[in-house]
Amino acid sequence: MNDAVGGVTVTVPTEGMEVRDPAFIKGASVTLHGDRAEAFIRYRNTDEGNSALYRMDQHQEYIKGFFQAVKRTARNESGIVEHLFNIVRDHMITDMSKAEYLKIGTDALGMGDLGDEDIFTVPGYGVTGGLYDEFYAEEGELIPLILELFYREDVNSGD
Repeated sequence: MNDAVGGVTVTVPTEGMEVRDPAFIKGASVTLHGDRAEAFIRYRNTDEGNSALYRMDQHQEYIKGFFQAVKRTARNESGIVEHLFNIVRDHMITDMSKAEYLKIGTDALGMGDLGDEDIFTVPGYGVTGGLYDEFYAEEGELIPLILELFYREDVNSGD
């Protein structure tokens, strides 16, 4: 998918990634092609506690860059959304029809840029355990977030 949109340009958000790829210097703008995209997304310093939490910054940067690349590609290739779904369809399970998920993808192209305010992270904190890093969600903050994102008040219920 990465290469189908001509590569994805990101700004490297994490210190020390140049050990994985010399181009991955914090603050540098890099266009990811092929295996370099996977290297960017997967890299974490396993010698540093809770590095998986920092890796999420890389994921968010990639998601925003991918969205921009899809929008850019769609200007010249009207069938890019269908092409991307054809690439992943054998790797996904859904009860939505092809028409439904193509409509969602096409509608997404019409929205504005994808920004930090559009990406939510489960509130919580990391702890370095004996063998593994552990993450603990802050339930008091998580439950209101879930309610806000996935539920709406039915004002017509009559209750």
